[in-house]
Amino acid sequence: MKLAIAQTLLIDDDRSTNFFNKIIVEKHGSFERVSIANSGMAALEYFEAVGGNREIKPNLIFLDINMPGMNGWEFLREFAKLGNNIIDGVNIFMLSTSNDEKEIERSRRHELVKGFFNKPLSRNVLDDIVKRYFCITT
Repeated sequence: MKLAIAQTLLIDDDRSTNFFNKIIVEKHGSFERVSIANSGMAALEYFEAVGGNREIKPNLIFLDINMPGMNGWEFLREFAKLGNNIIDGVNIFMLSTSNDEKEIERSRRHELVKGFFNKPLSRNVLDDIVKRYFCITT
């Protein structure tokens, strides 16, 4: 059975956060495959390798804001340069442990970002995303 969201990419430098979030996403039931990139640069390399291949291109990204080397905002700037065949159809949600209103507002204004959520992910957050952005009831 093909699930609603074929490919999800977690981009976060914290291994324990990735471990936890991957389990939550996999247990949800609406997600088929989950991949992890431990940095913004690794995520860009992933997209360059995937290209426009719809079979393995993520439908959904959970992106950490604060990462060393390349933070979430820097990733978004470079991601936008990859071209429409790669960025089209990818829904990006920012994740953070911060409640900084500036970061929340910045994510609301960013054209590539669909939403902002606090870490860690939860079943309720995933339910909301699946219903609002993929029109699926859980």
